[in-house]
Amino acid sequence: MATQPQEHIAKELLTRAHSPDTAETIFQEKVKQRPLLLRPTSPEATVNARAKRQHERLKKERAQRKSKKPKPLSAKRKRALCLDEIPKEQRRYPIYEPLHAMWCEYMQEILALKDGKKSYVDAQNAGPFLASADYHGALLEVVRSRCPSRQRGEDCAEGAYDLQIQFAVPTRG
Repeated sequence: MATQPQEHIAKELLTRAHSPDTAETIFQEKVKQRPLLLRPTSPEATVNARAKRQHERLKKERAQRKSKKPKPLSAKRKRALCLDEIPKEQRRYPIYEPLHAMWCEYMQEILALKDGKKSYVDAQNAGPFLASADYHGALLEVVRSRCPSRQRGEDCAEGAYDLQIQFAVPTRG
């Protein structure tokens, strides 16, 4: 007893829905001649695990780089880039007047003259405060200097470091 070869199920369904010629054409184009796309065999498990670890590490590094804020510049780097310096042609006395006013308030606060707590200042009590005070913005008179052109001139202090003071602007006027 020989069994008849069964017709393809897709062809059988197409003949029910379409005419025999149309069903045959559709079957040939869409089913028989359709390319069979195969996925290549998967690589070895160790290689795949290694690639996965590498991908995760790179992803983590990218996330860290993205989230990190840039480091603030060091004082040495700021000096090298001259970020805090005002160009010579722009150094005029009116620029430094608000800084001097702020320094005056600072000194009154340090010496307790602001709230009327004290009416006078003596050297014994105020000496330590004045020795450790910040002199940025103070009007200073140069009494002694290696540079004779600076002597007896009154300037606004731009930077005060231990025993040396940098002056910002020439005298008023």
